[in-house]
Amino acid sequence: MKLAFVRACVTTACAAAVLSGAAPRSALSQPDSDVPIRLAADSPLAAELRDGKPVRVFAVAEDHRTIVARPSDLSAPWTVLWRGGAELQISGLASKDDSLFLADSASAAVYRLSLPEGTHELLHRGSPLVHPTALAVDEVLFVADTDAGAILRITLETPARDMGSVEGVGGLGESVALGVSDGTLIVSVRERGQILRILHAARPAEAEAKVLQAPVDGPARETLSERGTEPRSVYVRGKDTTSEYPTVARPGAVTAYRGIVYVVDGDGRVVSTPRRQARPIPSHVTAPPVGRAESILATATDLFVLDRETREVVRWPRPVPTEFIFEGDRPSECMASFYAYLEKRAMLQPREVSFDETFEKTLRNEGALRSRWVAGLNAPICHLNSSLCRDEIPKPIEPNARVQIPALFVESTLKMDSVDLRPGESLLARAEREITSAELAWAAEAQSLCKLNPGLAPDVAACERLVSRPLQGRCIVPKEVVRYVAAVPESDVREGVLSADIEQVVKTCGAESTYVNPLERRLATSAQTPVPADWAVLDAAYEQILSNVVAYDKSLVPRTAGPVYVGVVEKTIDYRHEDFSDGARHAFLDTDPTPAPSHAFAQRPWSDGDHGTSVAWLIAGQRRRGSNSTAGLAPFATLVSFRMELNELNAAIVNSPKWLELSVINLSLKAPTDNESGLKQIARQNRHVLFVAVAGNGGRDDTTREVCEEFLVFPACLDEEENVLVVTATDAHGEALLPSSETEEGANWSPKHVHLAAPGAGFVAAGFDQAYVPVRGTSFAAPLVSATAAALVAQGVGRGGPAQIKRRLIATSDYATTLTGQKVVAGRLNYKRAVYAPKVTVVKTRSGEERRIDVIDNPALLLRFANDREHTRDLRDVLRLQSEGDHYWMIYMDEETNIGVATEVRKPAGANWSFKYRDCPSGVCGAPIKTASLDEFEDYVASVR
Repeated sequence: MKLAFVRACVTTACAAAVLSGAAPRSALSQPDSDVPIRLAADSPLAAELRDGKPVRVFAVAEDHRTIVARPSDLSAPWTVLWRGGAELQISGLASKDDSLFLADSASAAVYRLSLPEGTHELLHRGSPLVHPTALAVDEVLFVADTDAGAILRITLETPARDMGSVEGVGGLGESVALGVSDGTLIVSVRERGQILRILHAARPAEAEAKVLQAPVDGPARETLSERGTEPRSVYVRGKDTTSEYPTVARPGAVTAYRGIVYVVDGDGRVVSTPRRQARPIPSHVTAPPVGRAESILATATDLFVLDRETREVVRWPRPVPTEFIFEGDRPSECMASFYAYLEKRAMLQPREVSFDETFEKTLRNEGALRSRWVAGLNAPICHLNSSLCRDEIPKPIEPNARVQIPALFVESTLKMDSVDLRPGESLLARAEREITSAELAWAAEAQSLCKLNPGLAPDVAACERLVSRPLQGRCIVPKEVVRYVAAVPESDVREGVLSADIEQVVKTCGAESTYVNPLERRLATSAQTPVPADWAVLDAAYEQILSNVVAYDKSLVPRTAGPVYVGVVEKTIDYRHEDFSDGARHAFLDTDPTPAPSHAFAQRPWSDGDHGTSVAWLIAGQRRRGSNSTAGLAPFATLVSFRMELNELNAAIVNSPKWLELSVINLSLKAPTDNESGLKQIARQNRHVLFVAVAGNGGRDDTTREVCEEFLVFPACLDEEENVLVVTATDAHGEALLPSSETEEGANWSPKHVHLAAPGAGFVAAGFDQAYVPVRGTSFAAPLVSATAAALVAQGVGRGGPAQIKRRLIATSDYATTLTGQKVVAGRLNYKRAVYAPKVTVVKTRSGEERRIDVIDNPALLLRFANDREHTRDLRDVLRLQSEGDHYWMIYMDEETNIGVATEVRKPAGANWSFKYRDCPSGVCGAPIKTASLDEFEDYVASVR
């Protein structure tokens, strides 16, 4: 949904006109009498701000032509600010800086009052306005007109002001409300039952409309794994785990502040929600109660609410949706403490349900209690049901009676932890202690525990017997993490300083296992403003790098081996990104405890916190919403997070669970040069792991700056270790990644020490906080190689060790005249060639036909190198021979350097390059045995078994 414009005539005469019937004044008026002022039942609200805090509150009197004001602390009565003529019908108010805007529904006009000067001016009258009913102002002024069936925008800065319409919101009905914050327009349409958000509404070219009121996305209850035995996160939402989140019934007045939207529902209750979600959270009464809310106004510290029944404005501490995450083993005690806090702050909002035998069962049925009943729950329950209790103890209650329970959003997340069992403790007993919800009890069953720990026993039956017996060592144990979401006063969670009442809740729950996260703060303090993701642009850039590495059918890699585990050494990985929500698994959730807020799949500039998420996404990210691409080259892989310094990695690998067989570890990092011996130890003590290391950034188009020759970079300069593969970056077209300015770095290179190149710039990857960000550097080339290595592991190629995979990736790389022999040892990554028929040799004839063959002998080949010296190489040592005009490019096994590359190899006159083979057209090799000469082929890629 885009913003479009129509220009309306605003004449000089109109701009100078006064409000109809208004008495001329040099300053905004004071009250004409001491008669108490009564507000209109549907009065809009606005506020005068100073340093972001409210100074005065404005409303409309019941005559609908008088604007009244009152101090924001409500310490003085209403006074008349301004009064218009009898024809005036004020239907909307909005304020910005020193201006107060009003809509006149009677004359289809919009005016501005200057608060310091006491003057007023006409902004627009007449077409396309018909019956303006609501205003909101940010960078521009928005006007809702129900009779025109549109939302209009007025640009304030230009002398002849532009008026345009917001498309896609026609047919508004009779009840529309507007709110605006940080360039996002919120539109409440009662007749539709919808709440719309229009991103960057003040900048039409960037605007895009979204429906805010919609079910929240996210998995319902899932099995531990649909593919393989890897763990994954599981979310449980209350009684019915497949139901959608509730929506706001008949939404009315709306306001927004710092990413939080406040809405009055059809019953006159105030609810709040982060602006990119549709999860209504009751804004509990924290000040004078309101019988039926009509209008609302949010400021930095307060929420002002007009009570339709009393026509009074009350002031609440502004409620902020906040999540309370608890990972301890006392969830009921924690919940009781939280309920007690809400009760003390007069925020224990009730909802009526049908009683089922006991309060414990009733609360568990409704998702308001995750485990057993504890005595601390008596007080809050009896506070809500005083007639059903005696001395804070519930009395016997008739079945199906209507009772009140806390209206609190609660969910549980199933998390997998690698833990050491206590002496004499069984795995089953530990899991049962960590899982307290009935909905998640299946995760603590023997069958599930055996899936998580496949190395415990040779078969399922033996494993199920073993998990109930005392065990020693480290195992994977499921843990229930309880999450509450409630709107609490902003002052209780202000700027990271928790109030004494919140601190008491944290103390009861356990300070080491409890996290308090105001959702507003993360939404409002993002380093850069996201813009809506343009899927066509993102996909085109990503498809460019996929074509560059010749990737195809990457999601359909045939798997002959078991689970594939890829280690990622990164400080922060946002596994809560949408692209990890369905299918991407992780062995330990060693990530930040704070869940990331949704940025609606936005695109924004790069920030330091994005690095790990981008690297992980390029390996095992999943299909994006709205996109045709599958993100990671190895979507089947399980990511294992190592949030630690590189010198701690060895101990972490050694102490990993015995079922965790790491095959590949991605090292998109640089280590101190004085740590060479420690890094060698890591590589040599973990010979079963292929370490994919970055060449690093800082390279220039300068032949005197060769990495590992002119300067050292670790772990890149461990390239001679047979299980270390070094990767540099190209641009999106496969050319060397060179700096394009004095301040921009290129990728490091070396024709001796850097093995492969892969794209590291010209595309975007997933970032922290649900964003997509541009990437540049070797850090983002290496994960493409790590993912390709994982695909080979999935096919069983690496059973002979990581050196096999290293040779395969080098041998199948593409020769590039601008890279090979100048920048890298081998060439550009070729995913297709690496994973295609890895157990047989692949040849391409001079006519372009590609064939698979099985070489059954090992003749000695006479070769002439560039220096005219002749050498003999066994055919089994030739990994790659590619024709380049009158010579060949060859990759071969060398006893001294492990892998050698020769760029000008020729066949000496009279040399015999013949060998015997069998055809393997479908991967199955059969008779007869044939003979061919190596020079018959344009390309020869040896098998790596």
